[in-house]
Amino acid sequence: MPSDKEEIRKNIVQYASSLEDRTVALKAKLDIINKLLEYTKGHDLKDVYPASAVAGGVGSGGVETFLRSMRGMIVSTSRTIRAASLRLVRYIIVKTPTMMAYVISLNMAPFISRSFERDKHSEAERVQALKLIRAMSEVDAPRMPLCCVQALVAVAEAQDDSFCRVALETICEISVRSPHVCSLGGGLRTMFDAALDPMFQGMQESLLAAVGYLLNENETRAYIRPGVDLQTILAPFTNSYLLGPLPKGTNKDKEKEKEKEDEVLTKRWHGSCKAVITLLKTWPGIISLASDAQGLKSIVNALYLPHSELHDKLIDALFEILRVSQPKTADPFRISSHYTVAGKAATGKPGEGSGLTLELPSRTRSARHNLLNNYISILLVAFIDCGLIEGLAHIGNVSFPTTTDEAEKIRFKNISQKATILLGEILHLSNTLLPSAQCARVQTLPALVNLSISFQDDPRSRSRASTMVTHLHSYSHIKATSSFADFYLGLIVTGANKWRRIKGKDRRLDKIDDVKMKMDRAMEDNVFQARLKDSNVLTTKDIQKWNWDAISELLSGPLNNPTHLTSALKTKFIKRILSFLRPSNRLFCNMAWTTENMKYARIACQTMEVLVNADAGFEYLKDNKMITHISDMLRQEIELAYAEAEELRRLQTRDPSSPSLSGHGDHGTRSRKGSVSTEKRLLSQEKVLKTMAREYFTLLGTLSSTTYGLAIMARNKIFDYLKPMSELPGRDDLSDLIMRSLDYNVAGESRVILAKALTSSSTVVRFLATRHMKVLLRAGVQQYNDWGVDLLVNQLNDPDPKVGLVALSVLDEACDDIVCMEALIRLRPSLLKHGKPGKSLMLRFLSRSSGIKYLSEIGFVAQEMAFWVKEENVQYVLSLESNLSELLNPSIWKQREGSDQANAGAYLPPHLFGELAKTEEGCELLKQSGLFEVFMGIIRRASRATTTSSSSSSSTTTSSSSSSSITKTSSSSNNAIPNNNNNNSNSGANGSSKSSSDVSTVAVVGADNVHSSLETRAALYAVGHIGSSPTGFSFLEDDGSVPLILSLAQSSSNLSLRGTCFFVLGMISQIERAREILDKLGWESPQNLHSYITVPKDISQDSFLKVAPYEYLGSWAGSSPSMVSFDSLGFPPAHKEILEYVAKLSNHITADTASRNLKRLKTKQPELFLCNPAAATPAATPGGAPAAPTTSIPPSPSESSAGLLYQTLQLMGIYKYRLGVRRFIFDCVDSAILSDDMFPLLDLEPRNQPPNAAAGAAARPPASPSIGATAASATTPPTSTNPSVSSTSTSTSTSASSSSTSTSASSSSATATDSSSTANAGTVPTA
Repeated sequence: MPSDKEEIRKNIVQYASSLEDRTVALKAKLDIINKLLEYTKGHDLKDVYPASAVAGGVGSGGVETFLRSMRGMIVSTSRTIRAASLRLVRYIIVKTPTMMAYVISLNMAPFISRSFERDKHSEAERVQALKLIRAMSEVDAPRMPLCCVQALVAVAEAQDDSFCRVALETICEISVRSPHVCSLGGGLRTMFDAALDPMFQGMQESLLAAVGYLLNENETRAYIRPGVDLQTILAPFTNSYLLGPLPKGTNKDKEKEKEKEDEVLTKRWHGSCKAVITLLKTWPGIISLASDAQGLKSIVNALYLPHSELHDKLIDALFEILRVSQPKTADPFRISSHYTVAGKAATGKPGEGSGLTLELPSRTRSARHNLLNNYISILLVAFIDCGLIEGLAHIGNVSFPTTTDEAEKIRFKNISQKATILLGEILHLSNTLLPSAQCARVQTLPALVNLSISFQDDPRSRSRASTMVTHLHSYSHIKATSSFADFYLGLIVTGANKWRRIKGKDRRLDKIDDVKMKMDRAMEDNVFQARLKDSNVLTTKDIQKWNWDAISELLSGPLNNPTHLTSALKTKFIKRILSFLRPSNRLFCNMAWTTENMKYARIACQTMEVLVNADAGFEYLKDNKMITHISDMLRQEIELAYAEAEELRRLQTRDPSSPSLSGHGDHGTRSRKGSVSTEKRLLSQEKVLKTMAREYFTLLGTLSSTTYGLAIMARNKIFDYLKPMSELPGRDDLSDLIMRSLDYNVAGESRVILAKALTSSSTVVRFLATRHMKVLLRAGVQQYNDWGVDLLVNQLNDPDPKVGLVALSVLDEACDDIVCMEALIRLRPSLLKHGKPGKSLMLRFLSRSSGIKYLSEIGFVAQEMAFWVKEENVQYVLSLESNLSELLNPSIWKQREGSDQANAGAYLPPHLFGELAKTEEGCELLKQSGLFEVFMGIIRRASRATTTSSSSSSSTTTSSSSSSSITKTSSSSNNAIPNNNNNNSNSGANGSSKSSSDVSTVAVVGADNVHSSLETRAALYAVGHIGSSPTGFSFLEDDGSVPLILSLAQSSSNLSLRGTCFFVLGMISQIERAREILDKLGWESPQNLHSYITVPKDISQDSFLKVAPYEYLGSWAGSSPSMVSFDSLGFPPAHKEILEYVAKLSNHITADTASRNLKRLKTKQPELFLCNPAAATPAATPGGAPAAPTTSIPPSPSESSAGLLYQTLQLMGIYKYRLGVRRFIFDCVDSAILSDDMFPLLDLEPRNQPPNAAAGAAARPPASPSIGATAASATTPPTSTNPSVSSTSTSTSTSASSSSTSTSASSSSATATDSSSTANAGTVPTA
């Protein structure tokens, strides 16, 4: 490749001349195009050509001359040539973005769109045309020609076209980059329609993400028709009256057609439900739907429609919106359907309650701020205000239709049951998340209660209402039981407590248990003896004949009385139970480890507990054969394991050629001995996995929970065997069982074994042991701060990083307890090596005076404050919002993971300034730094900008969010919204993607304000963290910050910024003084100070969920060119007739007649559709290239058929035509298009002159728009090579011009779009 620029220019001129030479073969032209492509890849044209050449100097081989030769190739008769030319043009504008203006001004856009609209036989050409259109949108979206957008819309709406999906994706991207262009081209309307189309179900989230982005700010929200476009998403709910069977006697064809229509409507219901769910996961969606008079109200009103299928889908959607799980039991109103006893769920899995790790909920997690609660609280307020409570009560009381179909009856019953459950969940959530005043209004249920006690209405209605009230009462009792905070916290994870009901959950059952215990203890001896006989233990040794329920009642009741226990020990009752448990008898240990057999393990633990809690029982058990046999079993297992290890070592050290290794000698004898010993072993891997022998460790755990039990274990040397057993190589199963079965409340050998497991040679055992430390923490094991924290700190140095991270997470949870945090600070662990999680834990040290002292000594505080001021304060916001976005929209692997669901939530991570504000020393550091004043200055600027914006008629926003999600996307590049296809932003059809050289960074709407918005959000979170502590709130109170933040939440034009303010207000609402201030301002909080929630007292009067009225700027009628009569253009009658037919093709009513007439004219007078090159030919320059056309004296359209082609292309670039119609029109004029004869004639038509980069550009007269160009491309030539600058400035001018031309657009917005598809047959648009 030549390196000299002069030589490159000469070659380009030569190649351009060859392309214009008609005598050159097509194959040679293809080779030339490929060579030009290589030049373009390696050089920027603005570097190769001087300024004068870029300005259009033909003699010097200017850029315009080069592109003129290329446009002839775009309309070549060869598909291959057209595809290669489109590819070359794409590389040119990507490599040199300023060239896009020349492509538009040279009338190439209509023919690019023509290439994209071709049929399936030109797939390669269509791919290149699509890539070129996408490149144009990336380089300078505001200059996108409308004809290209119209082509994308036509292809996207043609669902049988293979390019419809990628066309819709491109429209979605253009809507973000330039909503003005997309709106005028009909793209936004296509996006709203496609969001409900089952064909585009997989793209729904991407489409709605773009919609949410547009709704977020004033400058983009202006292109969405208020009260119209969002109603498109809700339309299937309200347009359901036509659903249902036709009257009897209807034609069968009509019945089939009606069935298809009903099926389509049902699918649209599903799409509408998903769309509502997606929108309500974003702040713009929540506020926009709540602000719309028919937004959320339409969803609630749909519950009153007579369609059970719609009710079912809506209720399922509401379950998902409010993040409530649907019950999986047949009778959800019975408490036994939800929970049985501690550690044993309704599923009855043997692993639950048999020693496996229980994921206990955190004891202190509720004290942390969960942003998800704020999100649900505002949804509750909005839906309750729209009448959701009354709607669900109506569904629960609606009368079943008279039908004999049992399946229908069951379906209606299930819907009513689901509505009742959802209503119960809402009442429970409101009791937790809403202020008491609002909760009281909700809990009364006046309509339902009045109906249940009214004797004037239908008795059946009263019965249904009474049943619903009863079910609600039962369900509230279930929720109170299942949500009791100490359900698991009182659970000691060893022994019989796994199956015992925990006291405190249910006061009624607690009283019953207390009375029963007193009665059992006071039981007379004769009654006790009779109950012993009823158990059948004294009468037979056959365990199948024993009454195990009676045995369990005796162990849990009368036998806890020492007198009765002494009496029972004199009988064979305890002896036979212990004999059944004895390993040598092979009764208990050989049972299968199943759910049905877990009752034996429970009774075994109860027996051990009864014996070790009494002196007589201790004396009886300490030398019992069962204990000694368990000890012998452990010893035998260790000896056999050591023997096997020794044998394996011996075999490995022997000569490989020895007979024993080759299958001879005593190998067979040794194998037989090994098999016999394996059969005798009760703790082999297979038996531990499949039999109840594993439950012996549960019995030992019960013994380890008491002093007497520990003495028995020490007497029989059980700990001496458990220690080496926990370290047996290859027996991780035994190590895990021992570790999780022992009790650690009593200091002693149990904690030594746990310490050994934490330092085991097996990575698996170390990981499981470290995770078990979390279970012990949540179970409230005694003195955890003395020994547990020390063990966890040692685990931070584990060679496996996963183990260290688990230990770090346990320490983070332990630090919720001040005693544990102080213990950790005293140990001064090295946490920075664990990255961001370790640093977050160190930040929590700053909430204690001892922590500030320690971190100040090592220089951490000063260094971290500088780091947070520089970048971490912003990164904190991005990370937090990304986590919340992932929680609301989990990825596939997150949905499948589903771990630790009890603690799911978006919890606020520690913030440097918030932690400092919790101590007097930290507050002093904040005062000295002056950072609080800096943060409040940023918030005040945002507030002033909002005030200015709201008072301005144009209503443009100052703050811009980087996403349409509640939590703006964490990506900081170009403010782009999340998209499933963003990794191939310039991909063509069938997954083809552009190369790395095609990537172009562009600015999108609002990109200049991304930094300002992010800075404002970071300042808000910093102020919120500072004000969330009593010592830090003094900063906010002295500055008067609370009213300012509340004002920003109510009036900000950036809806996502309102959401951030809502979160921040919730953060500071835990301070009593803050609640008083908010109460005066019309906001209130729940009584619980740790709720971190505050909501408006009257949401209908508060402006938080209201969007200020705005003027619609996307009206086609307000931005379309002026219309002139065909007669005024001087066209011949035949040309006027053709234009009239082309215009009528945009109307589906007149399209059939117009297409027939055009076919007739095409057949009879084909010359009308051809260009006449002899009519006007530009003079040639001395260099041989055609001269640049002049617009001073354009020829009359009557002198050239190019005028007909020009106006036809103008019509197609402005009005909406379906893909088939567009192809038909192009087929009519293809004879003219597939020839470069028409370009000189089109150049004589009014068009854009190429933008002049030279100093004398201002002297050039104003130009008229080119074919299919937007107003932006006509009036704002690029003056900078930076695409971002160009894009931003053009967007500004576009918005200004749109505002000035759409005075009456808002009043006729509904008809404006329709007019774009119904062109006046007697007029044509002109510049």
